Amino acid sequence: MLNYTETMDFSDDRLKIVARLSQNSFCLSVFMCACALIGLAFNLAGSAGLLQGPSSNAATHPVTAICLCCLAVALHLGGRGARPTGSVRFLCAFACGTVLLHHTLTWLEVYPATPSQLFHGRVSVEATLAIVFLSLCTGLRGRMKTQGIVCLVAFLLIVMNCIIGATFGVTFVGGDLAALTLASMCFAALLALSNNANDPFVRVLLLSSEVGVRARVMAMVGTLVPWATGMFLYRLWGMPKLEFPIVALMITVIIGTTIILAIFSGYQHQVGDELRQAAERRLVEQAVTDGLTGLRNRAGITQVLRRRMLDLKQSGRPVGIVMFDLDHFKRINDTHGHDEGDRVLVGVARCLEPLLRQGDVLGRWGGEEFMLIADLRQPEELTQLVERLRVAIHDLSRQLGNKSKTTPIRVSASFGVADMQATDASYNDAVKRADMALYQAKAAGRNCVAIAPLFASRVA
Repeated sequence: MLNYTETMDFSDDRLKIVARLSQNSFCLSVFMCACALIGLAFNLAGSAGLLQGPSSNAATHPVTAICLCCLAVALHLGGRGARPTGSVRFLCAFACGTVLLHHTLTWLEVYPATPSQLFHGRVSVEATLAIVFLSLCTGLRGRMKTQGIVCLVAFLLIVMNCIIGATFGVTFVGGDLAALTLASMCFAALLALSNNANDPFVRVLLLSSEVGVRARVMAMVGTLVPWATGMFLYRLWGMPKLEFPIVALMITVIIGTTIILAIFSGYQHQVGDELRQAAERRLVEQAVTDGLTGLRNRAGITQVLRRRMLDLKQSGRPVGIVMFDLDHFKRINDTHGHDEGDRVLVGVARCLEPLLRQGDVLGRWGGEEFMLIADLRQPEELTQLVERLRVAIHDLSRQLGNKSKTTPIRVSASFGVADMQATDASYNDAVKRADMALYQAKAAGRNCVAIAPLFASRVA
């Protein structure tokens, strides 16, 4: 029977960059670690130079570098499965716990923000929140999807806010991120997006369809326009620097809100588009499906015949055609009623389908006449299959007879077997040979198999 699955599948509508990110997750993890460790090395050497952020005190703190390296390994390992493993959760918990403990102890003044003269700088609030949200996003993926995506969005907004701050030369919450720390988090953002590409709200930005393009354009415009406006206010208009952190934060909020709206709008459009495509597929399936038996109808069988004839012309793949007709079916309808006749047709379809091989297609040609399009691997295999089908239909009499309240129902079928020839003008030539063989089987007494002469020579 023809089955239709309602499940929406977007996996074949991704941009190639998603596959590339997944394949190169190890390289991205290495870059993420390298940025953090190089930033730490510059910090320890006391020569951050141009790698600092907008503030001269910005540097990669050892705690930040350790947590980012742990998360780089967790992101790489976490991309291999639908759910994070125990080692991934441990690394995420370690990174989250370490940065929170350090920030808490610093806030409580248990030890100074810079306890050693070997390095300078501190773990900013932005770095702490980014590491916490990235840890939660990676550790919760597959288990608490909604919470994981919320944490991913929060992490991306923090990174975006820090990029805007670095672009405008301002700081937030009393601190900022060093350039290499920010670069490490940008690589982390790519890894996190790649690992969560199966989530509908992330996936909508990665679709190659018109919906995906529209969502990306909306997100891009919603990012560039506020950003350019901020640059105009700060660089050209001359807004006071003390007031600009608030403006920059508002720009981040506007960008984040616009991106979220673009994603949600794209998701709604994608769902509607998938439902429309599903309805169209159902209509197509209904057009080629027999409503009573669930087999292909004549139109559906004709489609298969055309394809198989084309395959035969191109690749020489042999095709067998079997036409069979239920014997004295009109007598069944007249004696037992049309409901019983319909029950016989459904019973025939159900009892034959388990006997078919892979590649065989069974359909209802019309009325009580059926057609089987079979892969002709070996001619002997097809003749043996047809004999099994004949026996199965004959044995159906006992099953239907036990349920009949009147006289027993006698069911049998006559079979005509032929094959497509490369010299045939169309599939109709093979159908005619199978039909002529079917009439020979009926003339021979019914409930038997007749083979067309051209096919009989191959069997012999």
